[in-house]
Amino acid sequence: MKRPLVALFLSLCFGIAAAKAGTSGLLTGLIIFGAGLFLLYVAARSGLVNVSRWVCKKAYPTAVSFLLLIPVLFSAGYFRRTVYDAVTEKERAPYLSLFDSGESEVVIEGRIKRISAEDGKYEIHLKDCSVRSAYGRDFSPAGGCAVYADCDAVSEGRIPASGNTLKVYGKMRPYLNAANPGQFDAHEFHLSDREYAYISSKKLWITGENRAVFSDFVSRARNKMKDTLSMLYDREQAGILTAMLAGDRSLMEDETRALYKKAGISHILAVSGLHVSFMCMGLYNLLQRLKCGAAVSRAVAFVALVLFVIYSGAGTSAIRAGIMTTVMLLARALRRRYDMLSALAAAGIVLLLVFPHDTGNAAFVLSFSAVPGIYAANELKLKNLSGAAITLTTLPGVLFFFYETPVYGVVINIFVIPLTGCILVFGAVSALLGMIFL
Repeated sequence: MKRPLVALFLSLCFGIAAAKAGTSGLLTGLIIFGAGLFLLYVAARSGLVNVSRWVCKKAYPTAVSFLLLIPVLFSAGYFRRTVYDAVTEKERAPYLSLFDSGESEVVIEGRIKRISAEDGKYEIHLKDCSVRSAYGRDFSPAGGCAVYADCDAVSEGRIPASGNTLKVYGKMRPYLNAANPGQFDAHEFHLSDREYAYISSKKLWITGENRAVFSDFVSRARNKMKDTLSMLYDREQAGILTAMLAGDRSLMEDETRALYKKAGISHILAVSGLHVSFMCMGLYNLLQRLKCGAAVSRAVAFVALVLFVIYSGAGTSAIRAGIMTTVMLLARALRRRYDMLSALAAAGIVLLLVFPHDTGNAAFVLSFSAVPGIYAANELKLKNLSGAAITLTTLPGVLFFFYETPVYGVVINIFVIPLTGCILVFGAVSALLGMIFL
């Protein structure tokens, strides 16, 4: 088979889908796979299928291993989703229990996963939380949550940092599932982050000073870039560049976001393959031109790739692009041909084994449906029309999640995507120089 990873990726997706159907879905899937393998064996033995036409004798062990991996990946998808559902439901239960009993005033303790500050307000994401009613005594272990607070709400005026342990008092509301078809499903959207509620905080106390040095450094660098861009450009331009370079949309006005969405170009605001390829592969090609050597160029590009993905918030599209770019660098190191669809399948397998709920996530679906459009444009020697191809291949996902699409988005993307590279390069240069010497 030419692209076995694609088949394994689809098997994993079917396994995750079967988990939503319950035990009957698992049994149905395994029966189908077992019957398919048996029929293939019978057809090969009887001569109805000429196996040697597709697989040479030397490759028989590899082909058999591949066929056995299909039900293995299916089962892995099923059990990974089932276990993930059980864990997340347990982490979510304390929030729902308090909310259902009318206890919206709560006290929460947890460690800061990431933090950002804007316009005198904190946005803090906690993990390893414990929660109780404001009038109760016993804490219950729970999953993560988001905390929104004024900067002056912190006790003693101290500045919280990544890794600190916080005690939060405020009003809690859990992220709820969609109640009607087409309604935004807040619970599903935040599930990959293992966050189940948000708290409008009235008071914060720092109860532990432990710092996550690397996370704190990344957070400070993001805030430094945001401040630098805010000084260099007006708010609208700074918001767009911050979203493109750091995956942070906090500076963007709702009107600007709506405008990009209406024009069908909101994808350029999410750190994805376009951004990663310009940044990391651009650095790789620059080092090659400077005669730094292939091995050194690949090593530096890979380190820059990992740092950029983490810096941008490690969203679904950024991780997907990071894995695909890593596969590209490995292919060059091993002198093998890079196959975009196989790299996409590898990224999908890694992501879904870690975040099995992503199959219902708009970011995952749109990111993974965009790559076949780029591949088709490259195969047809129409690279200049890759923007139009992306619009067409992501159209079903856009309609499914958003119920509308701009009819002129195809034309706009033809012009926008080539220009985006220029904006990324010059925006990054201005931000980096401004951070060093404004």
